[in-house]
Amino acid sequence: MKARVSATTALGDAIGYAAGALRPGATVRLTAAEGELVISGREPGISRSFTLAADVDDPGECVVSARAASAVLTAAAHIGVDLVLEPEDQRLWVTAADHVGADLSIDVAEPYAVVPGPEVEWISHGTVTPILLNAAVAAVGRLAEVDGMHAVLGGVHLVMADGALTATASERHLVGRRTEPLAADAGAPLDLVLPARELQQAVGAIHRHTVRGAPTYSSVQVDSAVVDRATWLRLTTEHASVTLRAIDQPYPTIPPAPAPVDHTTVVIATLLAALDNAAAVSPHVAVSSVGAGVLLKAQGPAGTLAQLVPATSWSVPGSVTVTVEHLVLALELFEDDIERVVLAATGPTKPLVLSDQGPAGPWTVTVAARRDLQR
Repeated sequence: MKARVSATTALGDAIGYAAGALRPGATVRLTAAEGELVISGREPGISRSFTLAADVDDPGECVVSARAASAVLTAAAHIGVDLVLEPEDQRLWVTAADHVGADLSIDVAEPYAVVPGPEVEWISHGTVTPILLNAAVAAVGRLAEVDGMHAVLGGVHLVMADGALTATASERHLVGRRTEPLAADAGAPLDLVLPARELQQAVGAIHRHTVRGAPTYSSVQVDSAVVDRATWLRLTTEHASVTLRAIDQPYPTIPPAPAPVDHTTVVIATLLAALDNAAAVSPHVAVSSVGAGVLLKAQGPAGTLAQLVPATSWSVPGSVTVTVEHLVLALELFEDDIERVVLAATGPTKPLVLSDQGPAGPWTVTVAARRDLQR
C-alpha cells in the first residue's frame, strides 16, 4: 500500500472519529484505493468509516493502533504525508511529503472482519438532512442522559414514516418527542430502538464537518439490514458512514399526551426560580392558571407557599400536581435553546406538555401528573 494524503490534520481527526476514542487497544483500518483513503474503526455494536482524498500509487489496506497513528501524525504535522506499508517488516511508514524530518513507523495489527460485511443487502429508508437528524436526536438525547433513563428504555426510538422523522426517548416520568418533516421521496418505513449514547455520537460526528475543512453534507442516506438476527442502522454521507446495532427489544408503548385544553408562554428562568422556592416546601407542586399567570402552590409540614409566575393569558379548570424535580428536568431540556417555553395543560390531573413552538411541538416533553405516578 502506498498513498499520499495532503490534509494531515484531517487524517488525524478522521482517525479519532473512526476509533470513537483513542482508548487503549483501539484500532483503525486504513484502506487505499481509487484516489481515496478510507479510515474505519469499530467498537462492539458500532462501526465508523470516513473517506479522504488521496493520491494512491499502490492500493492496499492495513490495521494499526489508533493511538499510535494519532501520535505519529502529530509528530509529522506537515502539509501532507506519504503512507507506505512494507509487507516484509509489517510496519506502516509515515513520511512527510516535503521529506522534512525523520521517517516514522507504526506496527501493523491483526486484520479483522468487517461487521456487517460487504455482502449485506441494505434496505433504503430515504434521506434526511444532517441538521434535521441532529436536531431530532440531540433533543431527545438530552433526556436520555437523565439518571435512571437506561433502566427503563435503554435507547432512542427512531421512526421514519408518513413523511416525518420522529425521535422519542423516555424515562419513567418524562417523555420527549422530536418530529421533523421528511422529503416526499422517502423509502421504506423505519422503526428501530437504538442505543442513545452511540446514536448521539454517530449523528454528532456526521453533523459536524466529518473532518476539518470538509463541506457540510446536504443529505444523510438512512439504511438498515438484518445480519444473524441482529438489525443494523447505517447512516451514510458522501465522505462518512456510521453503522449501529439496534437494541433487540420492543419499544415501550407510550400513548400520546391528551390534547391541550389551553396553553401559556412563560420565561424558563422565572419558572425555574419559582420551582426552586417550591422545592423547599414540598417535593410536589400544584400548577394552575390564574389569568395572565401560572400559579404554583406547594404544601408541606413547614406550611403552604403560593407563587404567581407571569405568563401569557390562559384558562384551565382545576390544577395539575407534578413532582418538582420532574418539571425542573423538563425545563432544563429547553433552557440551552430558548428563553421561553410553551406550557400546555391537558386537563385536571392530566400530564403537562412543554414545547418549543406552540402546544404541539415539534419538540415536546410530557411531564406525568402525580396521580399518574401513583397508579
